[in-house]
Amino acid sequence: MLQTSITKWLSKPSAVTQPDAVPLKLQPSKKPDSDNIENDNPAASPPKTVAAAVSAATTTKTPQSPLSTSTHNATATPGNSTAPALSPNITLAPLTASTISSFRRLNTLLLEIPYPAKFYDEILTDPVTASITLAAFWRNTPSSTTTTTPTPNNTSPGILVAGIRCRLLSASALALPPAAPEDHHQPPRPHLYIATLSTLSPYRQHGLATHLLAAVTRAAAAAHGVAVVYAHVWVANEAGLAWYRARGFAVLRREEDYYRRLRPSGAWVVWRRVGVADMLAGGGAVEGDAGVEGGA
Repeated sequence: MLQTSITKWLSKPSAVTQPDAVPLKLQPSKKPDSDNIENDNPAASPPKTVAAAVSAATTTKTPQSPLSTSTHNATATPGNSTAPALSPNITLAPLTASTISSFRRLNTLLLEIPYPAKFYDEILTDPVTASITLAAFWRNTPSSTTTTTPTPNNTSPGILVAGIRCRLLSASALALPPAAPEDHHQPPRPHLYIATLSTLSPYRQHGLATHLLAAVTRAAAAAHGVAVVYAHVWVANEAGLAWYRARGFAVLRREEDYYRRLRPSGAWVVWRRVGVADMLAGGGAVEGDAGVEGGA
């Protein structure tokens, strides 16, 4: 992803005026927009290409094939989209036993596809899954610094307003266009698969989805050496597809009958390679054991 200027990167944003956040309450499910990405398909048996997709948009018309402007052999690279500097009201932090229920409520509220208990339990029981799952918490009182330390167990990180949950998959899970010749001599590297990415609508102007994706991609590249990040996008979700493209993703192919509960049921597979820009991306601080920084 394209880095912002050094001046902007070093500048701490001023406190943001936002209505006081309140805990989520379950409401009837509604179709989310492009800031809510439901990528796994729990209704289907896991395919070789493990599932992902941008959540349903409010429109149901099928767009023209993006393959007409994005060839199968295209090389996807980090995008040139930038996000606003992370608000001092926001903390990015790993999920814990005390916040996992809020993450589950967020997905239940915004995403149309239900996820089983195992989907959430793995975040707490599997260290790899935990390392590539992240949430954004809103505090009504801005943090005094952009660098944070782990939140004590008895301290609330704030109200959970966005979250990302990924999977680490083998390179064989996704057939990609040929890599650069020098890459053929390197051992296969794992892929980062975006399972869900959701943001409450009042907080979408803060670029939280972009910050979360950048932070998790950076962490996965550093800890697991991922070479590719990819997802599935519902074919009717034009806004979601545009969101991915703005961040350097290319369309690889279309998979029919991927979303069995939706009409149309097809999905675009979108992907990009992970590069140096992902490791250098700076922005808001990620609160956690390693104190990793991340951002767009």
